[in-house]
Amino acid sequence: MLISLFTILGLIFIFFEFFLIGAVFAILGSLFIMLSLVLFFLSNPIILSLTYLAVTILAIIGTCKGALWWIQSSKRRGEFYLKDDQEGYSASFFDQNLVDKEGVAITELKTAGHVLIEQKRYQAVSEGGFITKDASIIVVGGRGAYLIVKEITNG
Repeated sequence: MLISLFTILGLIFIFFEFFLIGAVFAILGSLFIMLSLVLFFLSNPIILSLTYLAVTILAIIGTCKGALWWIQSSKRRGEFYLKDDQEGYSASFFDQNLVDKEGVAITELKTAGHVLIEQKRYQAVSEGGFITKDASIIVVGGRGAYLIVKEITNG
């Protein structure tokens, strides 16, 4: 009876963890469940104990799914999670209008360096490896604040 009480208390604490700040309820729930498992394993045969372990794991999964379902179906839905996807914060983006523009490498690009495009200096990364200073380049894309460039070859 005490073992079942510990398991039920553990599941209740895990359920409340979804709604309250901090990890206190998750820790308490985990401790109660672990205590119930240890007590059950010490007082029962191994086959019965393994069955109890499997049932407890399924109960934990069911409790978590139930808590998530409750959050999703709640009228206070927007308070727990956002309904729409959002993009993460990005400090800067490359100017997409520069794609396919030509320029000159003003430093050596040992994969990274600086280029001059339309009289403006930009940070760039070489698409194909080393590019010498004063080589003609073309912008093929970008990542974050960096332009991705490749050397224009004659021929």
